[in-house]
Amino acid sequence: ARSTDDGRTWEPLYDLSRHRDGDVSQAHFINVALAAADAQDLPGRTPRDSGRVVFLWGSGAYRKSSPRLARVAARQIADRAALRFFTGFDQRGEPRWSDRESDAVPLFRHDVVGELSVAWIAPVERWLMLYNSSEPRGIVMRSAPAPWGPWSAPEVVFHPGRDNGYGNFMHVSWERGERRDAFHDPKQENKWGGCYGPYLIPRFASGDARRCLIYYALSTWNPYQTILARSEIGAPLPDEPT
Repeated sequence: ARSTDDGRTWEPLYDLSRHRDGDVSQAHFINVALAAADAQDLPGRTPRDSGRVVFLWGSGAYRKSSPRLARVAARQIADRAALRFFTGFDQRGEPRWSDRESDAVPLFRHDVVGELSVAWIAPVERWLMLYNSSEPRGIVMRSAPAPWGPWSAPEVVFHPGRDNGYGNFMHVSWERGERRDAFHDPKQENKWGGCYGPYLIPRFASGDARRCLIYYALSTWNPYQTILARSEIGAPLPDEPT
């Protein structure tokens, strides 16, 4: 959708992904993260692009899919026909693109992705991706030198048990026979809290590749709230937890 009055009203432009009679197997961009970059700053080739490029990372079937990538010149973002979908690498290791969403391939295989965010984090000179995961449990981070990868192995940056979410800002179900906390939504005392929706705020990042602090929103399900979270990433420092 497009707004010309600073977000007060909106004009629909197009459906980014559409299911067919409830079948979302070819709808790969239902939850989407967007970020812009200058084409000349990107490694490899983005054919026919110059100036600003908008990248779209998407997931399909909810929490049952792996992320895929599309791109469009910023000046053409209102035209869905201008979208190009990442289809893998050629023999020289350069990214390939198609105008068909059905040709899009996973950036990596981890069929648990629902909500996700991706941003360029300047202090570490990498693209970071955060998403909630059921296996491994928690908020997972991956990094890459380019929007298309190669993406690193998953690393859990927040675990609700290990990192003191449960009992502090995420509810522990009273069905366990103990009442570790008294904060929950009305009549939801027997529903566990859960972490999801990790949305990066790249302008807050500070530090360097050795020790970088990243900030992101984090939803907690019960109570139904959003908090601001911070994780330390980078090389371990002596006598300090990472």
